[in-house]
Amino acid sequence: MTAGVVVMFVFVGNIAIKPFTSPILNRFGYRRVLHASTAGLIVTGIAVFCLPSTFPTWILCTMALLTGVARSGGLTALSTITFATIPANQRRAANVLASLSQQVGAALGVALATMGLALGGSLARGATSQIAFVVAAVVTALPTALGWLVLRRLPEHAGDELRTH
Repeated sequence: MTAGVVVMFVFVGNIAIKPFTSPILNRFGYRRVLHASTAGLIVTGIAVFCLPSTFPTWILCTMALLTGVARSGGLTALSTITFATIPANQRRAANVLASLSQQVGAALGVALATMGLALGGSLARGATSQIAFVVAAVVTALPTALGWLVLRRLPEHAGDELRTH
């Protein structure tokens, strides 16, 4: 029951940030929002996995809420900027490719988390140990961290044509 409540807060964060994403993107720009959301996702995602189960539930829920905010803000910015330079006649194909990439990415994330949990479990001699979840969190965070390095190449004013001032 507690795990379900904590996961629910990820989705509360996802939904709660939505009315504010356009004003945030307009104020700070796509590059800054993508950097901040990626950093937030890495930090909060690892924290949720690394906090011991004895931590108060409200702390876990707060971390899950912040993870949802970072996730939703970043995905909104990324989804929007992805189509900024695509000509209208190519957007249908681009949408298919973007959707396919998201699904493959999600599947790879689940596979990485499972491999991390198995690796951590073999190191700690039990898949339910805290170290197993820490290893899974770190293994899952690595692609996000690599993506953050790719974001560094994004031009400072990327997406400015999408902003309304």
